[in-house]
Amino acid sequence: MTDFDMISEFGTLDELIQVIYQGANKFVVLSSVADDAWSVYLTLANSEGRWWTGRWTEKDVLDFVGHKTPARLIEQFAQNLAESVTKGELHVGNWNSNNGADMNLTLGPTSKKPVHVPLKEMTPVEAAKYATKTFILIASYAQERKCRLYPSPYDATSSSSNVVNKPISDHIQDIPKSAAPAKAREVETTPAESSSRGKVAEDEIKKLKAELAREKRKARDEPTKEDYPLLKSQAKTSVSTTRKVKGASLANPNKKARKYQALEFEDD
Repeated sequence: MTDFDMISEFGTLDELIQVIYQGANKFVVLSSVADDAWSVYLTLANSEGRWWTGRWTEKDVLDFVGHKTPARLIEQFAQNLAESVTKGELHVGNWNSNNGADMNLTLGPTSKKPVHVPLKEMTPVEAAKYATKTFILIASYAQERKCRLYPSPYDATSSSSNVVNKPISDHIQDIPKSAAPAKAREVETTPAESSSRGKVAEDEIKKLKAELAREKRKARDEPTKEDYPLLKSQAKTSVSTTRKVKGASLANPNKKARKYQALEFEDD
């Protein structure tokens, strides 16, 4: 296959980065694609700046997929490798043997045909050069974010600018009723609730005023038999007991007066 183009077929693997948690170790893997090879770079946290690298050339790719494989299948193969990186389906092999001298990176370790990339440790100078190159690349990308290392939440994006320039009426129409804030719903129902509560309070006040007026009338008018059922009978008893008896004593009206006989003397 003479028309193989590494960049065109493996472009989906360029500029990928992923963290690998393997036991107590944390690795960082980076993937990049050049004209003649697909390269991976690996570093280990707390390893005093050690880096490892491995690469697949055109020959390695064709030996794996077959020299007669059409370009569209090679492109699909590269996409599968990219998904292994983005999903974290990676494994660092032989890390504990010879202090990492014979390590390899496996992509899709649980697949039917995993891909193994042998890794070779870089010299301190090579590692420093690659780290510097990577930071320059990060700084160049930061230019698009106003020289920020990470995207700022305050940066206005195209989508947010469209929202800002959108008429207010359109905003109101786009907001579903169920998505209205709880506070807004409370404000909408407050007038009805306050009106209902005011009516109840007004009815209570009317009842209290009616009871007060009724008590005042009772205190002002003479009591009736219906209001005081025992009062009339008590009044009759009182009148009957205080009625003067014929020939009653002045001292005690309930008793008859004593008859006194005049005293007679012998001289009379």
